[in-house]
Order: sequence, then structure tokens, then C-alpha cells
Amino acid sequence: MTRLPENKVSPRDSKLNGRHFECVIIGAGMAGLASGIRLALAGKESIILERHNASGGLNSFYSIDGHKYDVGLHALTNYVPKGTKGSPLTKLLRQLRIPYDALELSPQIHSKIHFPHCELNFNNDFSFFESQVAEQFPDEIDGFRRLVETIRNYDALILEAKLISTRATLIQYFNNCLLKSMLL
Repeated sequence: MTRLPENKVSPRDSKLNGRHFECVIIGAGMAGLASGIRLALAGKESIILERHNASGGLNSFYSIDGHKYDVGLHALTNYVPKGTKGSPLTKLLRQLRIPYDALELSPQIHSKIHFPHCELNFNNDFSFFESQVAEQFPDEIDGFRRLVETIRNYDALILEAKLISTRATLIQYFNNCLLKSMLL
């Protein structure tokens, strides 16, 4: 018989032993957590399984010398102050019934997309990011502005809309391969 380390719980000793779940969610990333919340709100008995010691999936970080480095996706870069109505963040929080204060949100001071020989800096001021694209890729700024306008006018509720990958979308607006890679 294999002995588990003391900090590990045998599946036979688990409080979950014998429990039935209507839904099993693999992964505690943003999609898994959002699915779990929605299923719980719908009254479904669900469990989220995560192989790592922390939830968040691709939205993760690491620490060096007390400094945190975000190496994952920026799912909540649409920061807005508490009470702002109509923003993607406030809509998401309302749909998932998460109080604004529960997330301990703060403005994004500085982030960057760094590739060899090029970087794009950004924060919560979108016009700053646009200026970075204009500075680094002056021949592509018109395509960038057209892409932004397309995104702003996109209606996610049209179920008949043709699905297209992000990469295929970027090809429609940009010629520069580096910019396309940086925006992916």
C-alpha cells in the first residue's frame, strides 16, 4: 500500500467521497470560476477541480524580492472607479453577483507588452495605449483605430454572427506581424 504524505488527504478520507455533482468543472481559471458561480446561482450542485495550489489559471503572477509580476492575461484591465455604470467590468460584476469591494480593485499603474526590440506600455487610459501603438507602429495606427471601432460596435448578443478567431481578425486590420503578435 502506498502511503501519502501527511499533508495529502486520501480520496477515501475526503469529505467529497460519495457526493454526486451535476456538473464537474475542470480548471479554476476565469472561465471555470465564472461557470461555477453561474451554475451555483442556477442551483446546480457543482465542483471545480484545479491541479495547482491557487485558482486563476492564466491570470497568475510570481513574486521576486517582494515584487509581484503579472504574467497572465489582463482580464480586468477595464478598471473603473466604484459606481461607474455601463462598463464591461461593472456589467460582469453585476452578472456574477460579485460586490465591487470584494475584488480589492485598484487602477492599473503600468503594464507593458514586451518583445525583443519593441514594447507597448499601457495603463487604464486607453488613449495612452493608442499613442503607444501610433509611436511604435505609425503605419498601422489607422488599422488600429478601425479595429477599436469594430470592437466598440460589436454586438455579442447576435447569435447568428460568424465566429472568427482573433488572429484572423487581426489579419484584416494589420500588415505588421510584430504588432499582430503583440496584440494576441
